[in-house]
Amino acid sequence: MRLRHVVLLAIAFAIFMYRMRPARFVGGPKPADAKDPNAVKITQFYAAAQRIGEGDKTMLCYGVENARAVRLNPAIEPVWPAAVRCFDVVPPHTTTYHLTAEDAQGQALTAETTIVVGPPTPKLVDVSVNKLEVRPGELVTLCFKARNAANYDVSGMKPAVAGLGQVIPTPERGCFADHPRQTRNYVVKVTGPGGEDSETVTVVVK
Repeated sequence: MRLRHVVLLAIAFAIFMYRMRPARFVGGPKPADAKDPNAVKITQFYAAAQRIGEGDKTMLCYGVENARAVRLNPAIEPVWPAAVRCFDVVPPHTTTYHLTAEDAQGQALTAETTIVVGPPTPKLVDVSVNKLEVRPGELVTLCFKARNAANYDVSGMKPAVAGLGQVIPTPERGCFADHPRQTRNYVVKVTGPGGEDSETVTVVVK
């Protein structure tokens, strides 16, 4: 029985020492978590806006360390090793960008970021008013121009009258009239599948 116990203890000790042995790497690159200050690094790679409307632009930014060369796919802009660099992109559809940084020994890292492209974003191009200060009951005419809009709201103002009749507004342009008796904030808002845009005009009644 004693001999059996000694054998079992020897086997257990051998297994323990095998598991505690230091890691050994044969050829190939260093492990990913090695703290090598000279290793190539991608310190940042992101889009300023992850979701945009069709036709809109956003900024794509990257930063690398210890890199000899940098590649971007799709190749929409020349890139080179830089600590921080940003540039505008207008993706035609949802796009995943891949950034590859390579060092002098051929070691490479790749990062990716995706920009989701949705319906065009409504945008107010121009909002104007004939007067910012009026007397009580005086005519106020407000006009707007927009793009990519499907609906509009102008704080309940009525369509303006010009020449021989009423000017029929559309979601992308229109003029409206009011006769305020007190100071009013007129909010112009346009909406569509891609979101909304709004602007406020204050008319002071004196």
